Amino acid sequence: GPLIEEKLIFVVRNSKNQWVSFVKLDKYAMVGLTADTPLVAAMRCLVWVALGDEIEVPDQILEN
Repeated sequence: GPLIEEKLIFVVRNSKNQWVSFVKLDKYAMVGLTADTPLVAAMRCLVWVALGDEIEVPDQILEN
């Protein structure tokens, strides 16, 4: 969709039959994340680019 195109996220299927999404971080670095579907893989990349590899989850969310 539009976000995948805008952020230049590339999605492929690997030899383990997983979907892998890649997004370029800078001239030399990129991140690749896997999922069972291409959309979930792409959205994982989108979230990683926006929030980084670690996020704080509020206790209220973890309790439910």
